[in-house]
Amino acid sequence: MAENDLYPNFLSTPPPDFIIKSADGTRFQVHRLFLQASSSVFAAMLAVPQPESAFVSPPANAVIPSADVTESSVVMAKLLCLIYPVSLPSFDNIDTLSETILAADKYDIEGALSILRQFLLKKEFLDSDPVHVYGLASRFGWKEEKKAAFRVTLTLPNITDPRYADTLYALGASAKDAFLLLSLRQQRIDSLVYFLEDDPFKSILKAALNCNNWFCEASNRDKINRDKMMKLWRPLMLAITSEFSKRPLGDDSFWSHFVGKEVLRMFFNYTCACGSPMDGGDVMSKIRTFMDELPNCE
Repeated sequence: MAENDLYPNFLSTPPPDFIIKSADGTRFQVHRLFLQASSSVFAAMLAVPQPESAFVSPPANAVIPSADVTESSVVMAKLLCLIYPVSLPSFDNIDTLSETILAADKYDIEGALSILRQFLLKKEFLDSDPVHVYGLASRFGWKEEKKAAFRVTLTLPNITDPRYADTLYALGASAKDAFLLLSLRQQRIDSLVYFLEDDPFKSILKAALNCNNWFCEASNRDKINRDKMMKLWRPLMLAITSEFSKRPLGDDSFWSHFVGKEVLRMFFNYTCACGSPMDGGDVMSKIRTFMDELPNCE
């Protein structure tokens, strides 16, 4: 918008009695009544004697009072849409949403914040910049949004990229929240490695053999099922833990990485000398269940 442009009025009547000037020169003709009712900051700013009716038109030659703000016209327009009884604004990028949230906080517009936080759960924002969503949710203590964002950050292979630290710092996220983002991620990775290497998991592998016998008679005792199976399992386990260390979520996209891989095919095709096939699907199902139960952000 060009300097000193007038933004279309939010209401046709009553006539506006205050003007907000955005950082880029756009003038918003607004009503004190709406500003004072929605924002404690604006209420304090406008705490001056009022006319008998807030809807009395100012004299034709009267100069309408105004105030300059540091927000852009785009942000102010969206913020005012949340104050007035008009359609909710839309957001096509996380930066504008973030700036509007910060402005709503600055002016203490609680009603706007309760609406704006819902936009953070939109899939497009979670998928495009989950660290940004995590930082905002952490700053404001929004648990549901923080948990959802943390889950998506687990799909990022380069979470230690310095730009993510810059994002969290700029949004005012605490050092504790930044540490939590990394520590929970590592905890999930370590827990899976321990689970796959611990003795109880060997029982899962044993149960996956339908003959349920490490020392099957059909194997002529000189070829032990356990050794044969472990030779096939070990490369697959290393592949799973390697991929999980990059993206420790374990969702469908994680498992799709292994479709067609030789290590998975060989494990699934293992058959005991007695003819009993390996129930590889049951093994993978138990691994996936374990992943689903790993620590998440609370």
